[in-house]
Amino acid sequence: MEQQNVYEKPVTLKNILKFAVPTIAMTVFMSFYTMVDGLFVSNLIGTNALSAINLTAPIIQLVTAISTMLATGGSAVIMKKMGEQKADEAKEDFTFLIIVNVIVGIVMCAVGYLAMNRIFAGMNLSADVEGYCVEYLSRYLVFTVPILLMNNFTLYMIASEKATLSLICSVTGGVLNMALDYVFIAGFDMGISGAAIATGLGYSVTAVVGLFVFSRKKSLLHFKKPALVPGEHGRYNRGRGRLRGRVSLEGLRHDERGAEIHAGCGAETDHQLCKRRRGSDNDRQRGYPGHAEYGADPSMPRQGGVVMQTVTISLTQVSQVQDFVNLVNQFPFDVDMVSGRYTVNAKSMLGIYSLDLSKPLQVLIYSDDCGELKSALKAFSEM
Repeated sequence: MEQQNVYEKPVTLKNILKFAVPTIAMTVFMSFYTMVDGLFVSNLIGTNALSAINLTAPIIQLVTAISTMLATGGSAVIMKKMGEQKADEAKEDFTFLIIVNVIVGIVMCAVGYLAMNRIFAGMNLSADVEGYCVEYLSRYLVFTVPILLMNNFTLYMIASEKATLSLICSVTGGVLNMALDYVFIAGFDMGISGAAIATGLGYSVTAVVGLFVFSRKKSLLHFKKPALVPGEHGRYNRGRGRLRGRVSLEGLRHDERGAEIHAGCGAETDHQLCKRRRGSDNDRQRGYPGHAEYGADPSMPRQGGVVMQTVTISLTQVSQVQDFVNLVNQFPFDVDMVSGRYTVNAKSMLGIYSLDLSKPLQVLIYSDDCGELKSALKAFSEM
């Protein structure tokens, strides 16, 4: 039996915590990085070195802020598309966003090296403190790209059902930073450079693990070559998305066998469509009563030979959305939801939330035996 992925599961406290806890842990351990550096530096090097770390903090926070912005915004887009069952488009966008992060990291690193001497020279610092500032930041900037990747991969691991791995990487990075601070400063006498390198290596744990994880095709979310030529991605993927989104009942056509296939079978995968078509062919061979030859109303919309039932409902409250998803997940057949030009899997909570819930919603039921579901959906019908 195929395992249900996270985007088709109902919203429960347990499922919410799977998303939230790793992100909270990541934020906590990231705040530890600079605190640990300050603790070791002040005790093993001196107060001038500690002052230097504090003076470089605004630049470091700028790097962190940009990486967090890219990670949070990017992961929201990817999760939305995964919830809409646009897996291939999500993978391409994910890969493109990672490339963007690498480019941004390289640019930030180069700008940092070019500007840091002027920045610290304009602060009228003592020679010792200025030297510490340049030494610490010059080592830290080497890890700009891993820092951006760490923030991104932490959230993307959660998006690909690897929340536990994301938490382990965050904790491991924090512990490694603490251990290497002592080893580099006290053991190898590397001074403030050792503190910066230890911090960078701590960040790199999640970056390295993420590159390995997302290179595997078995991962729910993995690298896939994006269409980098302007317009090409839109002509193929977005064009296909528009085709899938136009779920108006006028978009039905006949295939060569005489069965009608909806032009916008949007939220389902090609694999699901193939299974449905194979099932419909078998039904016709067995004399399945839903086919037009056996007395079904030929005016009813069809999906691969199966009569497609439609129901209009309204979901204006959060509790209604959860009740609806729990209800449709009790039935084995496919159910989609339509709002305007967009179609999502009606069994996906995140997919439904991507629609405009202020307007009536159309439920498409791909089954000839759905009387029980249609009766239950009357509770969600518009008054």
